[in-house]
Amino acid sequence: MVNVVGLTIESAGPDSKLGDLCRILPETEGAKPIMAEVVGFRDKKTLLMPYDSVDGIGLGCVVENTGDPLTVTVSEKLLGKTVNGLGIPIDGDTITGVAYPVEAAPPDPMSRAIIDQVLPLGVKAVDGMITVGKGQRIGIFAGSGVGKSTLMNRLVGEKISIITSKSQTTRHRIKGIVNEPDFQIVFSDTPGVVKPSYKMQECMLEFSKSALVDADIILYVTDVVEDIRKNADFIEKVNHMKAPVLLVINKIDLTDQQKLEALFENWKTLIPRAEIFPISATENFNVDNLYRRILELLPEGEPYFPKDDLTDLPARFFVNEIIREKILLNYDREIPYSVQVEVEEFQEDNKRINIMAVIYVERESQKGIIIGHQGAALKKVGTEARQDIEQFFGKNVFLSLYVKVQKDWRNKDQDLKKFGYVQ
Repeated sequence: MVNVVGLTIESAGPDSKLGDLCRILPETEGAKPIMAEVVGFRDKKTLLMPYDSVDGIGLGCVVENTGDPLTVTVSEKLLGKTVNGLGIPIDGDTITGVAYPVEAAPPDPMSRAIIDQVLPLGVKAVDGMITVGKGQRIGIFAGSGVGKSTLMNRLVGEKISIITSKSQTTRHRIKGIVNEPDFQIVFSDTPGVVKPSYKMQECMLEFSKSALVDADIILYVTDVVEDIRKNADFIEKVNHMKAPVLLVINKIDLTDQQKLEALFENWKTLIPRAEIFPISATENFNVDNLYRRILELLPEGEPYFPKDDLTDLPARFFVNEIIREKILLNYDREIPYSVQVEVEEFQEDNKRINIMAVIYVERESQKGIIIGHQGAALKKVGTEARQDIEQFFGKNVFLSLYVKVQKDWRNKDQDLKKFGYVQ
C-alpha cells in the first residue's frame, strides 16, 4: 500500500479488476484484515474503498486480492438479523446458505410480474414511509430545457424541481407526489435527454431510462423550438414501451397556429400512438386538461407513499438543489455545470436550522470565480439561497458555504457514487 487519502486507499497492486474484494493486512500483530473493494485505477495504482475502519492501516501494508466480488450468504437464518457492511450479522452468528454477489445484473423489467397489492415487510419505517406495493408512477421525459420541471411543479402544486433557463438544470430523478382522497400520483422529473459528453451525463441518462421502465404513464415533453429528431434514440425506446404516451408540446405561447399544426404532424410521425397536448406551463394553459387525462389513464392500486408526502427525497437534497439553482442563475458558461453542492451539516431545532454546505468545482480557477472579489459573489449566492431555504422549511436558517476543488469529478466513478449519481 502506497497512500491513504480520506477513505480512499492507493495500492501498488495486486492484479485485480473493478469490484474485486481485497484484504488489507495491518502491520499490528494479531489485527484482523480489513476488507476493501477495488473501485478504480490511477497511474498504475489500484484504488480501494474499505468496508471497515482504517485504523491501523499505513504505508507498507500488504494487500491481497480474494479474486471475487463481495458476496452475502443468504438463508432463513438471516431473518431478523442486523448485518454490517459485509453482510455479516453483528451478533457474531454464522450464517450458512447460498452466497449471492451484491453487484448483479437487474432482472428484465419487461418480464417482471405486475404488482397489484401492498406487501407488508414488518418494518415500520419501510411500511410507513416507502410502502412496497403497487403505485401509480408517471415519468416525465424530455430533451434539455423544454420546461418539464416547470410542468411537474405545476402538476404537483409545489416547487419540487429547481427551474432555470439553462439546459441540464435537473440532474437527478426527482419524484413529486400528489395526494387526494381517492388517488395518488407520483410524478418523476428526469434529467434532460442529451448525448453524453462525460460520465455524469451518462448517469443522468440512466436516471431517465430507469424512470421510463417504471412509468405507468409516459409524459414526453417537448417545446415549439426543439429539434424533434435530436433525441431519436430515446424516442425509439419510448415507442417500445407499453405504457400510454402523452406528448406535451410546451411553450405554445411562443408560436403561431400554423407552426403548431406542423409540429403536430411531425410528432405524429415520430410517436404515432401518442396523445398530443399543446400547453404553456408558465401560463397554465391547457394543463388542467392534461391533468384530467392523466387521472383517466391511472391504473388502480394502493398508494405508493404516505398521504402527507410531497416527495421521496430528504431535506438535504433540496438544500443542495436550492444552492445549485442560485449558482445556475448567477454564473455563466461552464461554471454552473462544473459545480456539485453537498450539505455536510444539517442541524435543526424548533427555531432555526444550521446548515454547512460545500460547493465543489473542478479547477482552481473556477473556485476563484465562485468566490468572487472579496467573497462578494459567494455571499450573494448564500443570501439568495438562504432566503429560499427559509421559505421552503418555514424556519430561520444560518447557512455557511465553502468552496473546494475536486478535479474532474464529473468523470470519476468514485466521485459520482459519492454525489449520488451512481446507485
